[in-house]
Amino acid sequence: MLENFTKLSVGILKGASHTLVTEIALPRSVSPGTFEVTLAYKFRRGRSDSWNVSMPWGTFPVDIRGLEMFAAYGGQSVSEYAEAHGIDLSKPEIPAVTGFGSAFYAELSAHGEVADALTLGDGEDLGSADDAPLGFYGKVTLRLYSPKAADSAVLKLYAPPDCGYDADVYYTAPTFTETDAPETYVGSTPAFAPAPEITEDYAAIPCDRDAVPCAKKLLAYLKGVADAGYLLYGVQNYPYEKGGGGYAGADAKSSDVYDLVGANPAIFGLDSLSLIGMENAWRVEQLPDGDYVRGSALRSIVEWRGGSISTLSMHMSDPAMVYDDYINGNRNRATGEPLFENGKWNFKGYGYDNSCRTATDSRDGRERSPHKPMLRIYRGDEGVIGVFNAYLDLVAEYCLLLQAENVPVLLRPFHENSGDWFWWGNSGCEDESGAYAPEIFRANWRYIVEYLQGKGVHNALYVYSPNGDDFDNETKLGTAAFRPYKITYPGDEFVDITAFDDYTTDRAVLKSDVKTVTDFAHAHNKVAAASEVTGSPTDGAISAFLFGTLSDTAEYKQHLAYMLQWTPPSYAPYLVSPTRANSGAVREFVGAVTAERILLSNRTKL
Repeated sequence: MLENFTKLSVGILKGASHTLVTEIALPRSVSPGTFEVTLAYKFRRGRSDSWNVSMPWGTFPVDIRGLEMFAAYGGQSVSEYAEAHGIDLSKPEIPAVTGFGSAFYAELSAHGEVADALTLGDGEDLGSADDAPLGFYGKVTLRLYSPKAADSAVLKLYAPPDCGYDADVYYTAPTFTETDAPETYVGSTPAFAPAPEITEDYAAIPCDRDAVPCAKKLLAYLKGVADAGYLLYGVQNYPYEKGGGGYAGADAKSSDVYDLVGANPAIFGLDSLSLIGMENAWRVEQLPDGDYVRGSALRSIVEWRGGSISTLSMHMSDPAMVYDDYINGNRNRATGEPLFENGKWNFKGYGYDNSCRTATDSRDGRERSPHKPMLRIYRGDEGVIGVFNAYLDLVAEYCLLLQAENVPVLLRPFHENSGDWFWWGNSGCEDESGAYAPEIFRANWRYIVEYLQGKGVHNALYVYSPNGDDFDNETKLGTAAFRPYKITYPGDEFVDITAFDDYTTDRAVLKSDVKTVTDFAHAHNKVAAASEVTGSPTDGAISAFLFGTLSDTAEYKQHLAYMLQWTPPSYAPYLVSPTRANSGAVREFVGAVTAERILLSNRTKL
């Protein structure tokens, strides 16, 4: 059973730190390739002090700190990097993977460099053995890709702290095979083209006639970007939400895009949920007073100074629901706290979609908020408007903090109004008779703009962004499938950017959306954008689908200025180690975001 293995007696390992079990000399390599060593070890089912091993039931990535540092931080040896960052390499970490830890800590040093551990291969149950009456022997293969040739290399195997392992370990003679890099391998940081010289196009005039200079300049810049055929790439909620960063040595404050290519997205997406502590609160609360609004504003200012434009979407709490709860003597549904205290409304926990659309109408099966917030705002219900204004005051405070630092913002209220999933959507814009009344949406949008301007906000550019797919098809009017664009447009005096949201993976649908929006922008002298789009990172074609379709707009009358991809980690590749991504789509994604026509923060001139 184990005739091809070398036996290594281990004994009981109860140390407080990782224990070096053995060093295995690896063969000389003359080219990049993969080293392979097969290990066999005894494991005990149901024993908490046995090796923390998930084999032989699956393939799991191995995050190996010492092994992976060099490739990510080239130019320093592992020891130099560790010393500079205060990392004790005598106590290497073995991060858990889906609840399991890895069997061995492995370090592959080659030519003074450290290569990348790829995967623990599929484990194989070798069955019960005479000398293992309490369990089984498992076999697992370590495959370690080295991007460079090595005259000598050593594989170091460590046991986790207090593992209680009391049996032997076996290993095969290591082999080397010349191979291409795996599809998930991420090498050195890619090169970028120089930042383009963008001619600001002041033919684009802000709808706010009192707009401050930074807002005028930003709109002219966006128009110039579109005129020149470039596309700014943005991501929602970075660096608060990221897929990568769970490995040792990772920078939790960077974005997934920065980890991959060394530059942040050019558009920083934030939502008004952050202003009330329902999103990103763990970052904002680092301020001494837990001031969510000020913390969000500070992040936007930092991103602007780093070359990224902030956009604030607004998933607003249903003001009528909040007000009705208050009038009925209820406390906050989520926190149990008073709804109104010390002159402030407590919005935390109050939703914007399913949590407030609790009534399903038997007429058509569509959900509607029983509190009718849009109609009540439109009809001048003072109680509801008072709550609505209080929410807008938070937005105004955020904007004014930016304005004081000469920082503009792209403000995106009432987004995806062409669907039924938000209280301001199609089904929410109905009159007392239940008839669809788009004038309700238009009037309430105008109310937002005028209210914020009345509060002194003049650094905002207003983004109109219905959800796409077959816009303005009147044969679908009165159904959940109707997607208005023109008929809910609030007017040129209240919009700066005509955009769209769409989660489609159908190229024809996306191209139709782009055509509708760019044609409309051209006719109204507006900037066009894709304000919320996405795609699956496991689809190798998604980068070409998104970036290709959105940037290649030669057939349209006007280019898009920017695209915003929704919250990571769901919709773009990310690192799971300094040199390995979660998806084989990573190379295509890196190629897309570093293309000459795509702008990240390192190539903007704001």
